[in-house]
Amino acid sequence: MNKKMIMITAGAGIICFVGSFSVAWFTRPAKPEPKAEATALGAKPAEVPGVPASGVSGLNNSRETAEVTTTSKQLKDLVYEVRENIAGYQEKLRGLEVREQRLTDAHDELKKDIDKLNSLRVELATMVERLKAERDKLAASRVVIDKTEKENIKTIALAYDKMDSSSAGKILTSMCVGEGEKGKVVGGTNSNMTDAVKILHYMGDRTKGKVLSELAMSEPKLAAILCEKLKQIIDKE
Repeated sequence: MNKKMIMITAGAGIICFVGSFSVAWFTRPAKPEPKAEATALGAKPAEVPGVPASGVSGLNNSRETAEVTTTSKQLKDLVYEVRENIAGYQEKLRGLEVREQRLTDAHDELKKDIDKLNSLRVELATMVERLKAERDKLAASRVVIDKTEKENIKTIALAYDKMDSSSAGKILTSMCVGEGEKGKVVGGTNSNMTDAVKILHYMGDRTKGKVLSELAMSEPKLAAILCEKLKQIIDKE
């Protein structure tokens, strides 16, 4: 039941109660006047032994005054009770309004928390996708040497060790050049840079150093790429 229904029900109940009481009071049968009735019949007013006629009339007036006083007190008590009931309903209504406001505030806070969680979920999903892309990129950049090709690469590397560093550098450079949009480029399509890195990996340290020095003077960009890829080699036993 909402606030409006409570107020309407309370008001209707109070109005019905007051109306019923008022109707009952104003429509009660009037008592006949003893004196008038006696006069109309040509008889004397009823006499009370030991009490004069004027005393009987005063006694009747006292009774009527007492009845009016009692009724007035009842009416005042009724008005007081009605006011108390109205005050009680108003207090309940204020309590409902406070409760409704608290529920509204709690709902707003909950909605804010839900929005924050949704925002964090989107950010987390974006970060996960970014990490997956970085992982795939790292996996693609790794150079894996399988067992089946290890012996062949070692044999080729031994032959490069016997060459002079300049000749070995030129061969490795040609292996790393492929087709690009503007012609031959380092790391282009159909290049054998991965094989060149594998050969460098198994070459002797002294020869490897000399070859990289030659490349650093002639092809510094290629020398940097080869050094970076040497760190990404995975040698499967």
